[in-house]
Amino acid sequence: MTNGSKAVVTGFNGRTACFYLENNKVTELFFEESTDFKTGDIVIVRVSNVRTDLNAAFVEIKPGVTGFLPLEKGWAVPKQGDEFPALITAEAQKSKPASLSRDLSIHGLYAVSVSDSNKVMVSSKLSSEEKERLKASAESLDLKTGIIIRTSAVNAGEEELKAEIVRLSDKLHEILQSAGSRTVFSRVYEAKPAFYERIEECRPDEIVTDDPVSFDKLNKFTDPTRVSFYKDKAMSLAVLYGLSKMYSEAVDKKVNLKTGGFLYIEPTEALTVIDVNSGKIDKTKSKDILVKETNFEAAKEVFRQLRLRNLSGIIIIDFINFTNASDKEELSALMKELSRKDPVKTSFVDFTELGLAEITRQKKYKSLYS
Repeated sequence: MTNGSKAVVTGFNGRTACFYLENNKVTELFFEESTDFKTGDIVIVRVSNVRTDLNAAFVEIKPGVTGFLPLEKGWAVPKQGDEFPALITAEAQKSKPASLSRDLSIHGLYAVSVSDSNKVMVSSKLSSEEKERLKASAESLDLKTGIIIRTSAVNAGEEELKAEIVRLSDKLHEILQSAGSRTVFSRVYEAKPAFYERIEECRPDEIVTDDPVSFDKLNKFTDPTRVSFYKDKAMSLAVLYGLSKMYSEAVDKKVNLKTGGFLYIEPTEALTVIDVNSGKIDKTKSKDILVKETNFEAAKEVFRQLRLRNLSGIIIIDFINFTNASDKEELSALMKELSRKDPVKTSFVDFTELGLAEITRQKKYKSLYS
C-alpha cells in the first residue's frame, strides 16, 4: 500500500462503504444510501392540490407519491393538473413528504447553475480579491443561466472551473428548453448522490473498488481517470486494508493515543462530549511534559475523529488540566489551526471558565452513528 490519499469503495456490513485513507489511516468513513428520489433531482411533477391557506401546492412526483411545493415569488399560482419541472430540495422523511421548488439548480463541485437569475454570484465567504477574480473568470464565458460560484472554487484551476461552469449552465439550459416535451413523472436530471459527492469532496489521489456496480457509478459520478478496479479474488479489499478493524475503531467510544492516554467520545442529542485521559503514566517524563504531549496529541486526534465520525454541532473537550499557562495558549493556537484545516466549516470557540474547550462544527451529511 502506498502513501497519499485513497478512497476504498467496497461492500461492508451489507452496504456499500467508502473508507477514505490518508497515509493509510482512515480519515472519513461513510455509507451509500438508496432512495427513489434524492435532493437535487429534477422531476416533471403534476399538481394534485393547491392550498392557498398554506401558501403551497401538493404535487405528484410519481403515482401515489406526493411532495410539498411552497408557492414562491416570481411564479404564478399553479392549477390542479399543471405539469412542470421541479427541484427536490429535501427528501421525504418518515411521515413528512419531500419538499420541492420551481427554481431549478444543478450543483457541481465548484459552482451551481440556477434558473432564477442570469447573474454571476460568488460565495460571501471568499475575500473581495477572490470574488473579483472568480466573477471575472465566469463572466468571460457564454452563459445561458445564472451561476453561483462556491467557496471550494478557490481550490480549482481556472480552466477546470470554467469547464464545470459551462457544463452546468448548458445542462440546466437544456433541461429548461426540453421540459415541455418530457412526460410527467420522468426524472429529467439525476443529481450526484451524496455518497459520490462526498468522495469527490475528499479529492482522493486514487479511488479503488472491487464491486462492478460501484465501479460503473464511480465512472459516472466521479473523475474516471482516478478509478481502478481491484480484481484479486484471493484477498478482498476489506482484508487487504484491514477495514473491519478500522470500522471497529471508528465506532468505539474509546480511542487510544500513542502517548498512553486515551479519548472517551460520548455523543448526545444536544452535544458531543470528549474526555481526555492520561492513561498509563510514563515515569521517565515530568508531569508538565506528559500533560502537554497528551493534550496536543489528543487535539490532533479529536479533529481526525470529528471527520471520521462526521460529528457536528457543539463539541466539548475536557483536556487534562495544564499547570503551565503558556502550554494552554499553544494548545489554543493549535486548535484554531486544526479548525481551519477541516473541510467542513469548524470553529474553535475558546476555553470556558471551567477550562473546557468548545468547538462548533457545521452539520453536513449524516453522522457515522446515525
